[in-house]
Amino acid sequence: RILRLSPLNPLMREPDALTRGIVSHEVIEDFVKAVCDGSLPNTPEALLQKASEVLARDVPWGEARVLWHARLARIAGWFTAQEAARQQEALSILSEQVGKAEIVGLGFTLAAKADRIDLDHAGRVHLFDYKTGAPPSKEQQRLFDKQLLLESAIAERTGFGQMGPRPVVRAVYIGLGSNPVEAPAPLDENPPGKVWEEFTELARAWLEPTRGYTARRAMFGILDVSDYDLLSRHGEWDVTHDPDQRPVE
Repeated sequence: RILRLSPLNPLMREPDALTRGIVSHEVIEDFVKAVCDGSLPNTPEALLQKASEVLARDVPWGEARVLWHARLARIAGWFTAQEAARQQEALSILSEQVGKAEIVGLGFTLAAKADRIDLDHAGRVHLFDYKTGAPPSKEQQRLFDKQLLLESAIAERTGFGQMGPRPVVRAVYIGLGSNPVEAPAPLDENPPGKVWEEFTELARAWLEPTRGYTARRAMFGILDVSDYDLLSRHGEWDVTHDPDQRPVE
């Protein structure tokens, strides 16, 4: 990242998990917008109608279109039932909103784009993030996957889009996989104020000029891979060895 090196895109696009995630997000977002403006009813049939439109437009692989449509069909009833409750609670629904919050004194800004923000009738924020795979567990969110926790901190400090700072009462991953599920972020144990303090402490530590950058820092699993493993001294340095800190002259 420091050298601005990025992995090359494949020579030919393939119907991989990343593409399926992007397409599934688009189906759900387009459907929710249509339900909000009254152009589609909140029914499984209408969701699958929208899925057919998006898949026909964005997915050039016939087999992938059939498979991905079938996967959406399996969760359509569950999603629309859950969406009915969300729609009843929400005063307004916003998607793809950008928020930024600065750590004063460090010149460091955290930016995020929220999949979906519902404002309830009391003006409070409900954050949602769509996941085509399994959502992170409560423990994973506490230790590794802090996306929704950090989005909650941004929402309460500066806000997303034009809405300004507002209290966050809920942050939930909506799992769209074969076993659909809602996985709430542990806001009760990790309130936005605490999360922001911990993030500030982390950013301050990484900005210390005497601190080195260890390869594969705090990987979730020992078998996880990084795009940069081939360029780093992975194998010589890893998380099982203490860093050798000495001045370089």
